[in-house]
Amino acid sequence: MARVPTGYFTILEFMTMNDFERRLAVQDFQRMITNPAENVRDIAENLAVRPVQKGKKTVRKTSKYGKALSAELKKINKTARTKSGKLRKGMTQGKILKKAHKAVKRRLK
Repeated sequence: MARVPTGYFTILEFMTMNDFERRLAVQDFQRMITNPAENVRDIAENLAVRPVQKGKKTVRKTSKYGKALSAELKKINKTARTKSGKLRKGMTQGKILKKAHKAVKRRLK
């Protein structure tokens, strides 16, 4: 048998229900409106019990360019820093990234 979420539900949940589930949900909603004193307790219980649904995070495959850029950044970053880890005179993060992109473009040609 179809299971209808009790209490509050989202528009998306309502739209994905079939006709029978929608009818039950509307009847439940009408019951909530006609008995307001009883529903305050029910709503508080539903909000406390019902878990928040999270969408799945999509994971992208690392590209050939991304891998090559990572390797170049490591190499250039090593040459652009001193022994103590500070950036050498005249070097910035922007310049390092620019050099890395240029090197990858040349390497992948």
